[in-house]
Amino acid sequence: MTYRQWGRPKEAVVLEVEETLRRARAALVKAKVWDPEHRMLIVGPVQGGDKLDILGYSATKMGELNFDIYAIGSPTTLLEEYDFSTIVRMIATVKARLPPGKPVHLFGAGHPLILPFAVAMGVDFFDSASYVLYARDDRIILRDRTVRLNEIKVDRIPCNCPVCRKYSVKELMSTNKAERERLLAIHNLYVLWEEIQEIKARIKEGTLWEYLEEKAGGDARVKSALLALRKGLRALLKVIPDESGRVRALHITSLESLHRPEIIRHVERLLNNYEPPQGCIVVVLPGELLDRPYIRDPLIYWLIDQLISNDLLSKVHIIINNPSWVQYRMR
Repeated sequence: MTYRQWGRPKEAVVLEVEETLRRARAALVKAKVWDPEHRMLIVGPVQGGDKLDILGYSATKMGELNFDIYAIGSPTTLLEEYDFSTIVRMIATVKARLPPGKPVHLFGAGHPLILPFAVAMGVDFFDSASYVLYARDDRIILRDRTVRLNEIKVDRIPCNCPVCRKYSVKELMSTNKAERERLLAIHNLYVLWEEIQEIKARIKEGTLWEYLEEKAGGDARVKSALLALRKGLRALLKVIPDESGRVRALHITSLESLHRPEIIRHVERLLNNYEPPQGCIVVVLPGELLDRPYIRDPLIYWLIDQLISNDLLSKVHIIINNPSWVQYRMR
């Protein structure tokens, strides 16, 4: 790990963290005097940036204080470099050390490529001036990329926001600087709002992980974020309480699909908790040779019929082995 990233030596970051902790403790004491009825939510900032050891220390110490919300300080420089994997590792480091259930804010997160990954790691709020800063530089935020206005080779920006419906690329280029900045900022903000709505819909549908895979499929930098998220989730599952959500089919489209939280917990339960009853026979069948749904496969139908006919159904456990699960175990 390089301690001089972002132009700050490790010692300077440590001093900043200690000063923030000192002020945080003082602020909580004063808040009891200024706001005795606790009508205002108090935010505790967690600092350290990409220096994960310092970040973890800051999160541990700040988590010992009773703040209403915790905020992860700023990944802006990493976003400018499209270093999404480091941002995910930062979030995982903090989330693993904060009190479970406390809302978490991510400073400076203003690109559609990182928002769903941050949400998947447990971030609740965002703030960013990216929509204006990008507009000042004639940069267009799209759901899967960022482009400069003069690099767009088609007549219109591929977007359905009010600005893009009204103005062509040529018309935007011909407007004066201040007006163009205003219009592009509206467009960028609209794209961010649209991404948030998509994330909300995916959460309610139970398809957020599929959405992450879709995002990662078109960009190597986003793919690295998915790999980092996969590692971070294993640590988070130790502190996140288990939930019994609605049962739905999972779409296994790649090896990455096998690392979604539901599958990790299910496989771990199966490997750690399953023991066949005494006197019970376990029959393992190759899943790749069977039709789906398995219960309708002729072999399964015949086998169950034979077990029932011979009064053996309660003495046999049938396990269907899918090669994907074998790969998961090997990894």
